[in-house]
Amino acid sequence: MVYYIINTWYRSIWSEKIASVRDNKKELSKAFWEIQIVKTGFTIISTILFIRFLHIYREYSFYMWVQSLNILATLLDISWLYMGLENFKITVIRNTLIKIASLILIFVFIKSPDDVAMYIFITGIALVLGNFTLWPYLKNILTKVEWKSLDLKKHIVPTLAYFIPQNATQIYLIINKNLLGYLSGPTLAGFYNNADNLIRMVLVFVTSVGTVMMPHIANEYSKGNKENIKKYTYTSFEFVSVLSFAMMFGIASISYKGAVFFYGKGYEMVGLVLPIESIIIILLGWSNTLGTQYLVPTNRVNQYTQAIVIGTFINFALDIPLIKIWGLFGAMWATVISQVFITLLQFRVVRKEIEFKKVVKG
Repeated sequence: MVYYIINTWYRSIWSEKIASVRDNKKELSKAFWEIQIVKTGFTIISTILFIRFLHIYREYSFYMWVQSLNILATLLDISWLYMGLENFKITVIRNTLIKIASLILIFVFIKSPDDVAMYIFITGIALVLGNFTLWPYLKNILTKVEWKSLDLKKHIVPTLAYFIPQNATQIYLIINKNLLGYLSGPTLAGFYNNADNLIRMVLVFVTSVGTVMMPHIANEYSKGNKENIKKYTYTSFEFVSVLSFAMMFGIASISYKGAVFFYGKGYEMVGLVLPIESIIIILLGWSNTLGTQYLVPTNRVNQYTQAIVIGTFINFALDIPLIKIWGLFGAMWATVISQVFITLLQFRVVRKEIEFKKVVKG
């Protein structure tokens, strides 16, 4: 969890900062070290909080200590630099090699359920070593900087501002599962989690477009090329719509048998609610394009944050009555309705810049 939170704090917003100065090697080097120092500070704070938590929560503490390798991996992770430079090749190769190496080691060393600690260690150390391999390339990218010239303050506020929308989504997912577990039992909460995991797995293909395009948009914005930004945004909408509509209807059509095939017998309920949650593939695809790809790189994080926070409150307000009436189905509809509001609010923010008709025309 700590690894996830630190990652969402910086990866997108800081790659956008790198993209805006990548044409000036001196400014690029300065921005890198400012961001890395700020990130190190956040990592240290998160580590202290993590250690304090382990003094309170002692169950499975050994496994959590082993998993703290992920925090070290975060400290070494500078993939945001390469994202900002739009050099995705090096991160893709690294990630592929990490996954392959991890898989081989898991098959070699994991033999029984008692090997949980070894499994955690393998996945953690693979991340640490993988992130470390990105550092040697810095000598060809950066130049020397004067440490006295570094300005850390200008990166702290945007980072904290971006933290809110990135984690608000996770908060309402946690609320959904906890309320569902409290009001309808842990079994339905488990079904909700299983259905959500399948949808989130598919969403990676849709939301990755925003991750790839954001540094490009940020660079165009720094040059004042507003027309190019609009053109790229419309193109992204077309691409995202092609993927998301196909995935939504595809998952809905195979949901019942697919859930049983994927999870096994007894998980038929997951298949019944998948067609409902599949709707958010389109909504999150559009929302991601507007938020991550348009609002964030054009320095409008506050408006992005407002939409996410309002959507989170709407989700919370709908959860209790809908769960009491429809149980698992109610929780799913609360998720979908809140995402509808988030997407509509973002469209409202950009209504004078992005024509809705052009977005949905295809």
